Amino acid sequence: METSKLHKQLETIRTESLLAASDSELARLKSKVAAQEVMIHHLQGQLASSSGGTEMLAAAHVREEKLKQQVERLYGELREAQEHHTPEMRHYDILASKIRSVEQKYAQREQELRGIILRTQQTAGVEMDQAAAYWKQELEMKNQQVERFREELDIILNVLQELKRQGVVIPL
Repeated sequence: METSKLHKQLETIRTESLLAASDSELARLKSKVAAQEVMIHHLQGQLASSSGGTEMLAAAHVREEKLKQQVERLYGELREAQEHHTPEMRHYDILASKIRSVEQKYAQREQELRGIILRTQQTAGVEMDQAAAYWKQELEMKNQQVERFREELDIILNVLQELKRQGVVIPL
């Protein structure tokens, strides 16, 4: 009789211990999932901020238009200088020099902007790929943990059902 009481008490303690452990594991997993969701939102914010490259591109287009207008104006001044001051080659050389300078600046700025845009796109793509791979791996690990947790719960429930079928009363 005492052995059966001890056996019942031992089973009760085991059951309570398993339930407490499973509850803490579930809470830990829930908090980890919440942390991962926060990280996903943070990465989405970073992706949105990388769209600043398009704003730089728009500003570059405005500068490009201004430079084109300046080149056209200088070409007009050059034509006018050639028509009215043919003997004054010095003025022609100065205007030609200014035009070459403006064209060089335009080409240099255009090349810099292309480089900036390319680097921004590459960086954003790599970061997104890395983040996606990381979160996919984390999700797979969590799914495995949840599956192991479910298996443990099934075992516990089977033991409790067997105990109930045997007539053991489990106090709650």
